[in-house]
Amino acid sequence: MLSRSTHVSVFVKDCDEALHWYTEKPGLKSHNDDKHSSGATRSVKPPAYRWLKIGVKGQNDLEIVLHKLDTEPEFLLIDKTPIFVFSTNDCHAQVQHLRAQGVKMTGEPEELLCRVQVIFEDLYGNTHVLLESTK
Repeated sequence: MLSRSTHVSVFVKDCDEALHWYTEKPGLKSHNDDKHSSGATRSVKPPAYRWLKIGVKGQNDLEIVLHKLDTEPEFLLIDKTPIFVFSTNDCHAQVQHLRAQGVKMTGEPEELLCRVQVIFEDLYGNTHVLLESTK
């Protein structure tokens, strides 16, 4: 039986560049940055793998893994990853803050039933939702 979700991946071309963007623009925090090589005992070593996790400050039960893609065919997966929904107490103020950081919004905040939401893009075109509950 499944008990909870703990990690979600976002595909990126450069982990350092993505880490900088996610920590400087929307203000996420770096939770863990482990660099290691799997299969060190093999005769042909695979490339080093980086386990780079970020998340919302104070929320440790769900982390975002910045997963570096290495080949042109893999790059086709970028901007096809799941949409994250980030909660905020003031969507309009958060949009102003993100725009001041140079973050691209796909539109203006919309009031829908019991929420205000807007979609924004990361540096690679992955889209995420900023949501304020008005209920």
